[in-house]
Amino acid sequence: DQELVWQLYTDFLEAAEVLGKDTGEDSELYQTVSVQRDKLEPLHINESGMIKEWIEEDGQKIDGVEKNHRHQSHLLGLYPGDHITAETPELMEAAIKSLEDRGPGGTGWSRAHKLNLWARTGNGEEAYKQLQSLLKGEIVNGKVAGIMDNMLDSHPPFQIDGNFGATAGIAEMLIQSHTEYIEPLPALPKAWEQGEVSGLVTEGGFETVIRWSNNELTELELTSTLGNECRLKYTGIGNAKVTDSGGNSVTTESESQDKLSFQTKKGETYRVEFAESELASIEAAAETEIVSKGERTVINVTGILADGRK
Repeated sequence: DQELVWQLYTDFLEAAEVLGKDTGEDSELYQTVSVQRDKLEPLHINESGMIKEWIEEDGQKIDGVEKNHRHQSHLLGLYPGDHITAETPELMEAAIKSLEDRGPGGTGWSRAHKLNLWARTGNGEEAYKQLQSLLKGEIVNGKVAGIMDNMLDSHPPFQIDGNFGATAGIAEMLIQSHTEYIEPLPALPKAWEQGEVSGLVTEGGFETVIRWSNNELTELELTSTLGNECRLKYTGIGNAKVTDSGGNSVTTESESQDKLSFQTKKGETYRVEFAESELASIEAAAETEIVSKGERTVINVTGILADGRK
């Protein structure tokens, strides 16, 4: 309940600021909600390094709590909320530990929720496992837990949350925009080595086309439906080239090697692509990172250039 209220209040405050309702005669409700949000109980991490499901759980046994229960209500701040992100590393680490402790099982809708949760952590392999389990419709206690042969999700007998949740989870694996940045392929599993997806719309009003090969982004197209600033996050994208529909180069700003932003015009389509030399610099940076971790295998790293252009 605390997380649901926190998300509601936070979304309200942000919307009020956009609409100019945070100051002046119309700001009374804004001020009230702002004060009340600060009084909410913050997220707590327990003695085991996990997000607390119950505030009172440390040092005592909570009767009725199931270790592998299908609900993950204490992780609503990870998905569908945005309280837990890469910008809150301590909470993210605790959320991952909570997911690992909860285990992979569950009913159809529960697996769909775990699919989205794992996608938000950036772990494409765990998200893919949940998707596969969901689509297989595994038998649990003599009943189907997942998508049945008729493509309906079983709770049982039927719960459409699993269908909608699976669709949402696939989208989360391919693109995310709940933070300040649009992040393509944030949780791409190795099994999806190459592909293309179009029509996914991000926050800020950008309709996208994403193409990838060897598990790496090769091209990104964004159609600006609102004319907002476009802010992108992806490994090495700070050196990417951006052009408009007429082939004209677009002025960009690189906050870092992995972040890029540029202004857009409503209705215009922009193309973001990596040049060969830029891909080479990505490979060098990634190999350096792996070596620093003591891992000598660089197969996945050199796969960045395994498209014939090496």
